[in-house]
Amino acid sequence: MLNNEYLFDLDTGAVLALSSGRYEVAGAKSAAPCQINKKMSVFHSNNEIIKFGISKIDIKNANLKVERQRKWLENQSFISQFGQIKSLLDCSLSANISPRYYAELNNRVNTIQDFCFNENLKTSFLTITLNGCFRDALRGDFSRFKLQDKRLLPYYLAEKLNNDEVFTINDLINLLNHLWHTFIKRIHTKYKNFKKYYIRAFEPHKKDGVPHIHALLSYPEFAHDYILKTFKNIFYASQNLKTNYLSKEQIFNGEINGFQWTLNNPSGYILKYINKSFVNFNKSKNLNAISSWYVKYKVRRFISSRHQIPLWIYRKINFFFKDFYNLCTIKNNADWICEWDIKKQYFRLENVFNDELIHYENGIFKHSIKGVVLHEYQKALYSPLSKKVKITFKKEKLDFKVKPLLIKFPNRLKNYDLIQYYISLGKQNTPHFALVENEIYKRLKIIKTLKQSMLDYFNIKLEIDGLHNLNNSSEIQVF
Repeated sequence: MLNNEYLFDLDTGAVLALSSGRYEVAGAKSAAPCQINKKMSVFHSNNEIIKFGISKIDIKNANLKVERQRKWLENQSFISQFGQIKSLLDCSLSANISPRYYAELNNRVNTIQDFCFNENLKTSFLTITLNGCFRDALRGDFSRFKLQDKRLLPYYLAEKLNNDEVFTINDLINLLNHLWHTFIKRIHTKYKNFKKYYIRAFEPHKKDGVPHIHALLSYPEFAHDYILKTFKNIFYASQNLKTNYLSKEQIFNGEINGFQWTLNNPSGYILKYINKSFVNFNKSKNLNAISSWYVKYKVRRFISSRHQIPLWIYRKINFFFKDFYNLCTIKNNADWICEWDIKKQYFRLENVFNDELIHYENGIFKHSIKGVVLHEYQKALYSPLSKKVKITFKKEKLDFKVKPLLIKFPNRLKNYDLIQYYISLGKQNTPHFALVENEIYKRLKIIKTLKQSMLDYFNIKLEIDGLHNLNNSSEIQVF
């Protein structure tokens, strides 16, 4: 048995010993040998690739992950300002859970196309595929890499290439993002204060899940030649530069497979590829193979350029300002004064003509016209415990999160973490120790409902005479 290869049956948990085309249950005294079908893969059927480089297990795991997220959101309820009981699922904009995301996506696409039409911009449809050597790199074969393939690699992928480390699907996704940012950066370096819009989406190859990009790029006519030249220089793969899928008129115009500008309804083209990645929630909540690919590799379904009014502002006011296009038009409207700061989570949109004010600051939102409040809400805000630090290393920007505070805020900890943190505290910082202890007193009613197994795990004995206040006695002891 030592020379045999072992397989595990994922359904039954049995250990199979494979030898010379026959298998038997390992550890059994005698078992009837069974001839394996030559067409049967060595891997379990659940590990067989179905489409897009995704197996049955990947689909099962993706659905399990999404279902857990959905249940958690359903269990988190709150009471709205109108007295309605709602769950976080009602507010979710997740592409895998909520149909509201698809409605917002269409709103954003239509908004961009309307602005492109009004500003008389030229629109091109881009299909971006990586060179064939990167598909080989998924198998650890780097023999087809040339100097041209290495020159635009981000630093960490260049290191993997030098060390002959196998590439992953996520590496190719990161590479495509890196090349796209290089492409956009070169355009902005050439033309200062350049106005452009883009929409892009990833799509996996049907056979092995290797990603490629479909994009819609709108720009002024005068920049067309330079943008096409830059595209050919960065996205030099032969599949992008061929003309075998084009009509004679397109070839005469100088178009290539990866860069076409004479298509009718280009926004319909990009939406066709985006729609393929979505599940019809009215028919089924289960993800299919292509949807599972986006979940497994954590890929965004839809990416666009910045709008006139940031998307985070629209999401805070879309319950009454539903048309994203109309919201974006106020940026260039002389009657409106617009200012915002995403770091401080602040914005102010004010119409000086009719005294309409949309204001958000310190978690307090108010919408009023001539002093009459139409909508308002308040949300508790917390300053982040960590901050981002950007470091440029060999012309590549790296983001790190640094936690400057070692002392935790007890009112922001969950019950489990609060008890664990209380046990780990020393009494050197007496005011902070007392602050944590007071927070536990406030939660005595909640902590009392914890399972005994959890309390035993922390070796905690709770002696509660009643709810804590200044007049009664409540006590918590840690042994």
